[in-house]
Amino acid sequence: MPIFEYHCKNCGIKFEKIVLNREAPPPVCPHCQGEEVEKLISVPGSVGVASGTGTSAPSCSTGSCGGRGFS
Repeated sequence: MPIFEYHCKNCGIKFEKIVLNREAPPPVCPHCQGEEVEKLISVPGSVGVASGTGTSAPSCSTGSCGGRGFS
């Protein structure tokens, strides 16, 4: 089931809604019941280490894999 993000043009809040039918009309705002909402472009989620956190996996090419690297 796809989850879409919306922005209410009336009160300005952002909210998510599970949409079962892509042809369904836009939902109403859960905060103000406004009908002027726009669908936002969502970035798909992923699992992993965020960039810029300073963490990285060890690399065998630098010899940091416990001496079990390939020769």
